[in-house]
Amino acid sequence: MAFKQLGMRATMKFILIVVTTLVLMVDRPVWAAMGTPPVQGAQKIDLAGRQRMLSQRMSKALCMARAGIHKNAHRDMAARTIERFSETLHQVAHGNVSCGMSSERDPEILARLNDVSLIWEPFAAAAMTGTDKDMSDAEFAKIYEGNLPLLVVANDAVTHFEKVYSSKTMDPLLASTINITGAQRMLSQKAVKELCMVHLGVSKDADRAALQRRLNSLTMH
Repeated sequence: MAFKQLGMRATMKFILIVVTTLVLMVDRPVWAAMGTPPVQGAQKIDLAGRQRMLSQRMSKALCMARAGIHKNAHRDMAARTIERFSETLHQVAHGNVSCGMSSERDPEILARLNDVSLIWEPFAAAAMTGTDKDMSDAEFAKIYEGNLPLLVVANDAVTHFEKVYSSKTMDPLLASTINITGAQRMLSQKAVKELCMVHLGVSKDADRAALQRRLNSLTMH
């Protein structure tokens, strides 16, 4: 469905229908939905993959707040998502005894998680400014410009989790399925974020093109 064939209201309605369907799966572990035992590799791939979604959910929430759409609710969502991203980043690197998850030792994965941390720390500081007040143009620009680099390094990290664990302790098909399924959670959040960015007119042509690609992705799967 081409974006140019839809008005803004119809496009928003379409995406909200898709997101409403997918949002129930956003925080549910992929391996649980598949009935797969929570082996460590499955947990780590799922958690690392969820970081992609969280990067887009917090950016979407801050954009919605800036647009004046349920401002307080979206500020709260952003704050919770920032906290969860930080907790998950620590968990996949250092483990979680209560979940039976050991600290990560693979140097390739640890290097990718360090890449995430280097981008995450300044991004998180910028994002926190929007959780209790209106962001300035300069503050929001950091979210607009920084969310995609964060998504890229988060995706690189989960790709390496899949690569390492599928070669050691997991069925490669299962590892790939968890990764791909998790990516759909990210796409739903990214689509709404891009629609919001189009509405704000930050970089309308680029965001409209990005949204069209996302609509195609959501309707093709």
